[in-house]
Amino acid sequence: MTTTEKIRDALTARLLGLGDSAANITKVLNPVGARDPNNRPKKDGGNYAILWTLPGRISRQQQNKIQWQQTFAADVAIPWTDSEDMEAKLDRIRIQLATCFSWPLTGIACQKQELQDISIGYPEKGSQYAVVSAVADFTYVEELSITH
Repeated sequence: MTTTEKIRDALTARLLGLGDSAANITKVLNPVGARDPNNRPKKDGGNYAILWTLPGRISRQQQNKIQWQQTFAADVAIPWTDSEDMEAKLDRIRIQLATCFSWPLTGIACQKQELQDISIGYPEKGSQYAVVSAVADFTYVEELSITH
């Protein structure tokens, strides 16, 4: 298993750990899986996160190892309500996502883990959802191999 896969799995587990929180994430999908409405939680079945593995970059190479910087992002669509505490709820979710992406990953050798952005997108043009997003960079050494 590559370090990239380990990080993706760890982020997925952290996002699913928000099932009993303001975020109420019950599914984590990749961007392709999220396109199919059948993959999303049913109404009142919780929210889903889309976990993106964005383009990575090689920082340096030495023999059969590369220092790799990989960006991951998550978007969580939150049904909008006109309740007075909606913005407070979105702020709690923003902090929860920031925590998922910024706390050190246990058992994974990351040289650097840096939260790049955390944002709230409010509904527009008839959308009924706010979107809370997080973006983070992870720097680690990946061993080159054709057998991974």
